[in-house]
Amino acid sequence: MKAVTIDQVCSWTAGEILQQGNGDAVGHVTIDSRQAGAGSLFIPLKGESQDGHAFLCHSAKNGAAASLVRAGTELPESLPETMAVIQVKDCLEALQRLAKMYRDQFRLPVIAVTGSNGKTTTKDMIAAVLDVRFHVLKNQGNFNNHIGLPLTLLELDGRHESAVLEMGMSGTGEINLLSRLTRPDIAFVTNVGWAHVEKLGSREKIAAAKMEIVQGLQGNKELIINGDDPALAAAVKKLPDDINVVSVGLSETNDIKIRDINDLNGKGFSFSTDQTGSFVFQVNHPGIHHAVSGLFAVWTGKRFGLSNEEIQCGLTLFHPSGMRMEFVEVDQCLYINDAYNANPDSMAAAIRYLGSYPASRRIAVLGNMYELGRYAESCHRELAAHWLEAGIDQLITVGNMAEWTGLEALEKGASSDRVHIESDILQAVRRLKTEILPGDVILIKGSRAMEMEKIVYLMKEGDN
Repeated sequence: MKAVTIDQVCSWTAGEILQQGNGDAVGHVTIDSRQAGAGSLFIPLKGESQDGHAFLCHSAKNGAAASLVRAGTELPESLPETMAVIQVKDCLEALQRLAKMYRDQFRLPVIAVTGSNGKTTTKDMIAAVLDVRFHVLKNQGNFNNHIGLPLTLLELDGRHESAVLEMGMSGTGEINLLSRLTRPDIAFVTNVGWAHVEKLGSREKIAAAKMEIVQGLQGNKELIINGDDPALAAAVKKLPDDINVVSVGLSETNDIKIRDINDLNGKGFSFSTDQTGSFVFQVNHPGIHHAVSGLFAVWTGKRFGLSNEEIQCGLTLFHPSGMRMEFVEVDQCLYINDAYNANPDSMAAAIRYLGSYPASRRIAVLGNMYELGRYAESCHRELAAHWLEAGIDQLITVGNMAEWTGLEALEKGASSDRVHIESDILQAVRRLKTEILPGDVILIKGSRAMEMEKIVYLMKEGDN
């Protein structure tokens, strides 16, 4: 972060200085008092179980130069006078205002990415390609929401030449806010799935919420979509005429099409595009369903003047974020840890990938998928058809909702020695220990709250 004066912080957050302090500027922003250091601005947020205002003194002890406080807060008597204190109406709103004003100090291309599935992979691929020539800022971890994305913007400094920012959502209005904060030059929407249907009610409403990404678009207002997604294709027809939409994908109706896509025996995939002629790109990451993410990255590389060879260099250096198709070898078995999250679309894609992976035997360990509301049972039951079609040898379900998948598989004719319904992770681990054989490939996937990755850890530790 470039230094920002205390007066600027006060102005940008519509705040009022309660205590001047000794410093005149800050060079780092944090919401965690433990991460405060010399020259930091501490922003205390109120969470479900704790209020950051309880840690004002702790942030000062760690070296914070300044802190925001919510209006009406009584300052602790032990708070040192060396810390500047700025009173604001609401600390979260102030964080977002600060991030927006700070972002406006930079003239660099900003790329925004959203979608129900694949947005993190797309963000990481695009960033890897651009990073071949430019210094790129991107979100880390799950910093893609109304708190994490402003904090990411506040990491911009003079070194950065571009930014690739993922935007997550759980309801309407959230992408609108993030888009207006970041003011992207280019926006990508990967697809519209079933994630958050419990809250939004339908895929059409989910698509409309994703389309909020255009609200902050500037410049040429370029929106790049997965044209193979019918919900997206329908949603863009409702956009203003000044939004320049480019569709990419496998279908011939797309503006830019994938050509000659090949699965490299489960180790990655290769493809060419009608935008780049006969040049063949290769992604050394499993899952041919990530091909559109690869095409998004190629389009971006060409948009910013990179050669095909430079783009391929970026794709070679691409490394996905943790617990996304992460391969772990344990006792002569290969575990595919894809436990970061799950919804019906990503679950089906992972099952298809497992079915295509070269192995003597394959086992799918599937946990609950949350936030599906009235669609929960039908979506879990539909996974059984994907499992059967993929020809996977064993199915282990974990949790009360995943049980529907197991029951449906049995009802569709799968034998009871292939389907195992378990209530929790420990039971799933015990079952795996009795079922696995050397050379097996095991997929682990479920919603984030299920913490399915623990299965891999427990198998690795030999502890049940």
